[in-house]
Amino acid sequence: MISQNKILFWFRDNLSLWGNSSLLNFLEHSSEFTPVFCFDPREVLVADHQNKKCEYANKLINKVLTLRKNLQEVGSDLLVVSDHYEKIIPSLARVLNVDMVATERIAASKGVATDPMTHFREEKLLEINTLLRMHSIPLVFPQNELHKFQRNSFPTFPPINSGSVPSADQLLAMSTSRLHSIAR
Repeated sequence: MISQNKILFWFRDNLSLWGNSSLLNFLEHSSEFTPVFCFDPREVLVADHQNKKCEYANKLINKVLTLRKNLQEVGSDLLVVSDHYEKIIPSLARVLNVDMVATERIAASKGVATDPMTHFREEKLLEINTLLRMHSIPLVFPQNELHKFQRNSFPTFPPINSGSVPSADQLLAMSTSRLHSIAR
C-alpha cells in the first residue's frame, strides 16, 4: 500500500486521464499530486530513425495539450517541462519536496523487442532511479489493482507555474540543437 502524500506523477507513454490504470493507482493516496510531462528533445531524434520526426512532434504536442485540458477540467493541471529526463525529473522531485515519483511501465511495441523508443525510455528510467535513490526518493510503479476514479476527487495541484507546451517547431529546434551539441 502506498502511504505517501506528495506524489510527482510522470506521464511517459499513456497520455490519457481516463482509463489510465497507472495514474488511478496513485490518486487516492495523495494529498498533493503533481502530474508532469517532460519533452525530452532526444525522443524526436529517436523518432527520426523512423523518418517521422515532424509527425511525431505534432502528435505528441496534441496529446499533451489534451491531457492538460482534461486535468484542468478536474481541477488540476499538468506541469510541462522540456529537458533531459534524467536531469529534470530528479530536480523536480527535490524542488517540489515530493515523497515519491510515480510512473507507468512501458510495454515494448507489439512484435518489436528492440523498439528504439522503448529502449531509450527504459535506459533513462534506470538513470533516474539511481539519481532519485541518492536523495531517498523512491520511483514507484503501479500495482495491478485498479481503483475507480471520481471526477471531483482529484488531489491538489501545487501552487507552481505549470509551464508551456512547446510548438512543433520549437520541439524540432530543441532536438536539432541537441544534435549539433553532440556533433561538436
